[in-house]
Amino acid sequence: VQQSRTPQTQEPANPPAHHDEHHDEHKEVHSSAHTSKGPVLEGGVSQLLQQEHIDLLAQHLPQDQREKWTLLYNSDRNGKAFNRFRKHVTLKGPNIFILRDSKGYIFGGYSSESWRKPASTWYGNAACFLFTIHPDFNVYKATGYNDHFVYLNEGMEMIPNGVGMGGQFNFFGLSIDSTFDTGTSNGTCSTFKSPCLASSPQFEMDLLEVWSVLLPVVEEEEQKKSVLRTENNADKMMMDILGKTGYGDAFVDPPHEEEKK
Repeated sequence: VQQSRTPQTQEPANPPAHHDEHHDEHKEVHSSAHTSKGPVLEGGVSQLLQQEHIDLLAQHLPQDQREKWTLLYNSDRNGKAFNRFRKHVTLKGPNIFILRDSKGYIFGGYSSESWRKPASTWYGNAACFLFTIHPDFNVYKATGYNDHFVYLNEGMEMIPNGVGMGGQFNFFGLSIDSTFDTGTSNGTCSTFKSPCLASSPQFEMDLLEVWSVLLPVVEEEEQKKSVLRTENNADKMMMDILGKTGYGDAFVDPPHEEEKK
């Protein structure tokens, strides 16, 4: 399923003499400037999305994922490296990742599940999709042909390393190599029936953002356990400083030499 819309823009009456094409056409969006009924952005600004694009993408998400988006990762701010990406996005809920290539094309994908730890398997479900932002807005939904929705792996020799969505190994609808410098987008992706999303099937990545559209909820019991573990660790550390040793949940004086024997 393909849905498309080309946002209308109005040329300013007095354009500046010098301008950055990327910045002018894709103004940063921050929650403080939020005036529409679309998601509120938290955790930072978007260097790639206009508010209109945010609202359009939100229309393709479940209702509970249209209220608040939280910035998890920005390659300029957090470091353009695969390990930095993984640190910030793993197990953080369904998300939208969006990137700009070196030619100014902007595109990405929606993962209905958290990015997981590296594995040689596909995951996700038919709610996942690919999209383009610039030069045109399009959304490419799952065809039902296969279940190759989301992939993340590293350290392998015989299969791809990096992140990918749709298609087949080495013929992804969209992928970013584990070097985090280059990516691929092959036309006629079987999973989403998407064309090449980038400026060319092989592209150089300029900038990547990942937005959580629904942060996972930590169970109250787990939160309590986490607090208790933190408090116990602090107590044990203090006892070690005082020359005492902790056994289980109780703290006692170290045994005398006679007792050790």
